[in-house]
Amino acid sequence: MRSLLNFKLFISCLFAVCLMTACNNSDGLGESENKKVNVVEKIKFKVNFTDYNEDEELQGTRSSSLVAGDTLNKQVVNLGNGLLALVTMQKDSVQTSRHPVTRALDNETYTMLAYKNGTLAGTVTGTVTGGVFTATSANESIQLTPDTYDFVLYNSKVNRSGDNLSVNRSDIESALIGRTTYTVTAAPTKQQVVFQMKHAGARMRIKLTGYMKIESTTKGVLSSINSTDVPGTAVYNASTGVWSAGTGASISGNYTFPGSSEWLNPVTYTSKSNEYQYFLPSTDASNLKFTFTGGEMYKINMNGASLKLSPNPVLSMKPNASYLVNIKLMYSFLYLFSDGSTGLIDKSIYGGGTKTPVGVVVSRSKRLAIALKNANNGAKVQWATNPSLNTWTNTNVYFYNDAMFRYDGEDETWNPANNRPNAGTVAKGDNNALFPAFYRAGHYSDELQAAGISMTGTLSGKKWHLPAFGEMRLMTEALGFAKPITPSSPVSDFYGQPWYPRLAEIAFTQVGGTSILLNDNSPLERYWTSTDLNGGGGHAPATTYLSTHNTYYDWNGGAAQHKTTFQYVRAFINY
Repeated sequence: MRSLLNFKLFISCLFAVCLMTACNNSDGLGESENKKVNVVEKIKFKVNFTDYNEDEELQGTRSSSLVAGDTLNKQVVNLGNGLLALVTMQKDSVQTSRHPVTRALDNETYTMLAYKNGTLAGTVTGTVTGGVFTATSANESIQLTPDTYDFVLYNSKVNRSGDNLSVNRSDIESALIGRTTYTVTAAPTKQQVVFQMKHAGARMRIKLTGYMKIESTTKGVLSSINSTDVPGTAVYNASTGVWSAGTGASISGNYTFPGSSEWLNPVTYTSKSNEYQYFLPSTDASNLKFTFTGGEMYKINMNGASLKLSPNPVLSMKPNASYLVNIKLMYSFLYLFSDGSTGLIDKSIYGGGTKTPVGVVVSRSKRLAIALKNANNGAKVQWATNPSLNTWTNTNVYFYNDAMFRYDGEDETWNPANNRPNAGTVAKGDNNALFPAFYRAGHYSDELQAAGISMTGTLSGKKWHLPAFGEMRLMTEALGFAKPITPSSPVSDFYGQPWYPRLAEIAFTQVGGTSILLNDNSPLERYWTSTDLNGGGGHAPATTYLSTHNTYYDWNGGAAQHKTTFQYVRAFINY
């Protein structure tokens, strides 16, 4: 009997222990998948604040191509003031931390929503301190059954109505929204959910580039083209995670630019706006225009010059994205095309047009243009081959100050009447045996033909020539903004003037030509001219030396080897 009583007592105690164990387990996260979990107590919500564009880096998609390869559009715009602008849009290369940043705005409240299969399952409000969300509202818990949920966290700059989270443009700079998907489990271990808080809107700044210094007086306005083109509000559906545009509004934001630094390498000047302008998601960038309200470029007043942003394909701005609009200001060089017409780069095959350029116009009044490439396929050539021709060769010989204003290169190249007896009776432009520099300049059209470029229209039958000294000077003034020289200029001005060499260079290279600049190391390289000089006890052709920092007009009269040395030829044409 006692054994039977002891056995019954043992069974009762064992049953009680099991009940107690079950009760204790129910106090944890739950042993059953059907029990609800207090996620605020059992899950640590870690909050990271993501800088602009950093979310792409965190996803492993950001690289150097974000700057160089993510160009969103490219367009050539005529500003209407004599200048052109090459406009590109790209993701901004703002330097950000390579690791998530934990920071919160002062006096901010945050609201967290939990969605299961698109249906709201719980709401709680709190604060973020030390990168952790802490519930502070009366409902300090969200009871969720173990399952997969979408958690949405937003700050006080976001307004909620049901599932819709709306943001006004006035709050877009500081509105933050984070979204994450997490599977809540019933396991007794502490869990962690990480939010990547992102800016609800996008931002945009502007970078100016030019070949002359950008002054600190430069400023402009970015505005909507029409009054309802740009969203004044945007709505984020917390259930689906999809943004949609709200009511349209007109916008206008000012940009100012610091003065550019001196020459960079390559020689350009740049200035990035001091300000960003902020936009709601889904803003169409093609509804924006930028208008200069001050500044000067290439000695041209920029006030009123305007351009419309025209991304192709259309750019719809994304949350947390930072965009950079690059505006390269280009002097509107006038080009001579193969059919004899003239026009800006936008008419050429290099600017979206159909015409093939063959030269750059250096004087409209004289209808004078310079070739895009050096003659003789870029190789040096002699002015004259026979040492006996080092003496007086041309009928017309000039002192240096007079030579600066000679524009008769075509006549010297093609009129044999300008030859002294020692130069023969054949035009120098046709006498390759004695005058290869003249010949190569005069027959530059042969090199164009070999490259598949025919001179047609009003250029048909026109001949190129070795430029006169004054014609080469006009080039430096027209294309490189060298100080203009007149017969009454001080003597010192005749021996070299500061200029903008990279500006002159781009006139050629942006349409497939070669640089006009020469080696500024010893020995100095020069361009031949057709002008024969009298000075220094003898005669020698005038040569032009173009360095990367200054332009010099120089000659060495009387040096017997000058005409037989090898220098470069750049042909000109009277169109």
